[in-house]
Amino acid sequence: MFCATCGNQLSDANAKFCNSCGAPVAAAVAMDAGSTPTPSAAPAGAALGPSHAAPAATQKGKSSPWLNLILVVLAFFLVLGIAAAGVVTYLAYRVKHKIEEAKTEYGLDKLGKLAEKASGSSGTVQARDVCSLLSKQEVSEITGVAITDATRCVSCSCR
Repeated sequence: MFCATCGNQLSDANAKFCNSCGAPVAAAVAMDAGSTPTPSAAPAGAALGPSHAAPAATQKGKSSPWLNLILVVLAFFLVLGIAAAGVVTYLAYRVKHKIEEAKTEYGLDKLGKLAEKASGSSGTVQARDVCSLLSKQEVSEITGVAITDATRCVSCSCR
């Protein structure tokens, strides 16, 4: 025998209620073991009221409360992550804007253009003879140490 409400097989032929959905056995229909019950298979006199049919219908479509909680937490962290990415992007924009303002205010934006002109617009800085910047006497005055001998380095023309 099968329950006419949920279609599960009844474990006891003398049972008054279905073990699966709790429907009265008066709504049970005898079927072959290989067939599946249909809602129209119940006798016309065994129709159940809405109070018995509602629990079976809500249990099939109802999801786990843990699943709902996990989905809500994941959605919260997704929104939080998107908001954090927006804040970081905005802060990076503001910092870049402040740096550009400071470069303009102090005239640092012109240094790059001057370096390009000096190097022939190739973008590379020409090597400079560093020994020509200070003499032996100037280095002695700055450091406070008497320099008696200055040898010439291989890559420059120091005296």
